[in-house]
Amino acid sequence: MHEPIRVLHVDDQADFADLTATALEREDDRLSVEAVTSADEVLERLTDGVDCVVSDYDMPGRNGIEVLEAVRERAPDLPFILFTGKGSEEVASDAISAGVTDYLEKEGGLSQYTVLANRIRNAVDQYRSKRALEGSQRRLSLFVEQSPLGVVEWDEEFRIVSLNDAAEEILGYAESEVRGDSWERIVSGADTDAVGEVVDELLEDRGGYRSVNRNVRADGEVIVCEWYNRAVTVGDGDDGDVVAIFSQFQEITDRIERERRLERSTARLEALFQNSPDMINVHDTAGNILDPNPRLCERTGYDAAELTEMKVWDLDETVDPETARRVWAEMGVGDRRRLDGIYRCRDGSAFPVEIHLQRLDPGGGERFVVISRDVSERMVRERELERYETIVETIDDVAMVVDPDRTVAYVNETGVHYAGAAADDIVGRSVVSLASEFVAEPGGADRFERTLDGAFDATPPVEGPERLELDVEAAVGRVVLEYQFSPVFEGSEVTAVVVTMRDITARTERERMLEATKERLDTVVSNVPVVLFALDADGIITLSEGQGLDALGWEPGEAVGASVFDLYADTPAVCESIERALDGEEVSATQRIEGRFLEAAYQPVFDDGPVTGVIGVAMDVTERRRREHDLQRQNERLEEFVGVVSHDLRTPLNVAEGHVELARDEAGSEHLDAAMRALDRMTALIDDLLRLAREGERVNEIESVSLAAVVEECWDTVETGGATLRVETDLSIRADRGRLQHLLSNLLQNSVEHSSTDGRPDADDGEGSGTPRGTGDAGDGVGVTITVGPLDGEGFYVADDGPGIPRDRRADVFESGYSTVSDGTGFGLAIVQEVVEAHGWSIRVTESAAGGARFEVTGVETA
Repeated sequence: MHEPIRVLHVDDQADFADLTATALEREDDRLSVEAVTSADEVLERLTDGVDCVVSDYDMPGRNGIEVLEAVRERAPDLPFILFTGKGSEEVASDAISAGVTDYLEKEGGLSQYTVLANRIRNAVDQYRSKRALEGSQRRLSLFVEQSPLGVVEWDEEFRIVSLNDAAEEILGYAESEVRGDSWERIVSGADTDAVGEVVDELLEDRGGYRSVNRNVRADGEVIVCEWYNRAVTVGDGDDGDVVAIFSQFQEITDRIERERRLERSTARLEALFQNSPDMINVHDTAGNILDPNPRLCERTGYDAAELTEMKVWDLDETVDPETARRVWAEMGVGDRRRLDGIYRCRDGSAFPVEIHLQRLDPGGGERFVVISRDVSERMVRERELERYETIVETIDDVAMVVDPDRTVAYVNETGVHYAGAAADDIVGRSVVSLASEFVAEPGGADRFERTLDGAFDATPPVEGPERLELDVEAAVGRVVLEYQFSPVFEGSEVTAVVVTMRDITARTERERMLEATKERLDTVVSNVPVVLFALDADGIITLSEGQGLDALGWEPGEAVGASVFDLYADTPAVCESIERALDGEEVSATQRIEGRFLEAAYQPVFDDGPVTGVIGVAMDVTERRRREHDLQRQNERLEEFVGVVSHDLRTPLNVAEGHVELARDEAGSEHLDAAMRALDRMTALIDDLLRLAREGERVNEIESVSLAAVVEECWDTVETGGATLRVETDLSIRADRGRLQHLLSNLLQNSVEHSSTDGRPDADDGEGSGTPRGTGDAGDGVGVTITVGPLDGEGFYVADDGPGIPRDRRADVFESGYSTVSDGTGFGLAIVQEVVEAHGWSIRVTESAAGGARFEVTGVETA
């Protein structure tokens, strides 16, 4: 739609002015004519958006030339047409000199208005085009000056007209150095043809608006720039005139290099994704599986299209949707989680997996990468080796991408962990120098380099990755790594090698342990009277070895191939044990075979469910059984002897005691008192001998006992005189209560009896500050303080502040009959030793802090 044109027509004849307005508006509906009759009215209307002034010449006051001059003072470029009936060369000359736009003489008829309308349109179009051009030039100048990007103005031959400051800085030229030069001066020769096509397209309005090409700076440096080109035209459509050509550009050398590096990195990571021995998939926050790798498809039996139609919980039967969403929401970018799962296969089977989950932010929405590993074989192996101490470890692979120049292009987080260095310190380094730094075994770095060179020299197709095992001194310690070298091809050229490293330290150590175990078993089998055997599921003997076969009349391997049920049909106990083992039960039994006693252990062997056989070991214990039988008979005879001694000695002693008591009642005598003391001593000796004979037996009735409570009970039964007791422990121990009482009573009695009459009742024994408890009077001549306390969780002690035990006599105190007092039996501490050994404890005697005796009992189990 054409823009309307507002015309101001001045003529002193109002009728003619109105006629002219009507005729012009009829001639062109774009024209809107306002008629005025004086020059003053013209000047008043100029600010009302007038596009053209049409003026008569001969008017009162001011003529047309004077009106023109007045208009030019206010609007120098406004179209002004002198439309006059007084035409002459003089008037025309004056009008042109005054800056008239056009000059037209009045004529008769309406045709003159057609000419006038055409003159008005042309004048206004030219005026508007000029103003538009000036506006464009002003805007372009402002744009060129203020643009943060480089701007080049070209002429119609694509020669440089001007550069802004940014362009001078990017290209290194001052504007004056290149003004008038062709575009070829700043374009690299390699891109001349391509840029020439852009120039042609731009000039012919066929495109060329954007290009990326290499440019040459003033110092000769080649840079990459991104150009946006535009031809500025004035006029309508394709008929517009090109008045200027501008190019806006920026240097993108770094960005291009980053994009190229990103492309290479993406290719390498894609190769790692495709070649990983682990199953990998990427899913979103809704649980949709977006991108499964080939290993996941291969292991589960689904193709990629099927997996991308599934949710995470469709694949992993252990995942609860609500729980999963909560876990994902709690994870930040870069966060990792380790999980266990069970993947469903397309055929309905399932297998356990170890899962490593990490949240990513790739720029296209929240994503989670799931790296999972099938642990089925490992679990089967663990079950098979369960009896030989299986260690289960989660193994994460180190992944590294190596460029053809043998520098590291990428390393994953596990590699960073093993190297103990930041990724930036690893990427860009020579992988051979890294191998020399970390590989610990002699010649290992050279083997690594040769294997890597072989991977780079490979040609497709490659059957599988090269493997190598090396000892490595890593940040996590010395480990054994299994290396895999997988070349990445572009066509037939190797562009990178993906090196994965799996920590197989545990596996290698296990193999060493198994080898050592085998050697030890071979030694045992060769030197110990055992029988090592194995049976299949039908009871057929598959292994028969060991020195113990001699006693049974067999040679090693002689029974292999025979049925154990046939060989031992007359020994039902053996057949029954084997049948129980074949049913999956571990069986231990002592059985009589060929007149010999054997302790046998039968272990079922499983193969992912059913029992496939039995392995076992049997030891000939005939001699041990005979010794145990003899020992039992000896103990029975000893018990019988003790009973006889107890009866036969006590009876006459009791009779003698009775007669002495009667004699003392009838007539007291110091000789009778001495005889009575001798009888008491003989009774004490008999009691101690009997107790000593029995205390050496192994304890059976073990219970939780309060040490303090037992000490108090014993104290109440000991003749303490002026002695004082301090109990400084709340320890509870596992012991036979009765025998513990014998032990403590004898230790307490020992401290009381062996303390001098000038003891130190007021002295601190140095063993603690418990509450003292005493009986009797200190004047009785004892005055010793006895302390019972703990030994830092190892046991307890009994200490006194008496005269102590000389260092050279301490080894003798536990011997039967040893005593330093005239009325002692010499068996008290021997009984203590027997009780200690019966419990499996240890005892030693040392000096207390106060200089007295201190007995320490260790190896005591606390309750």
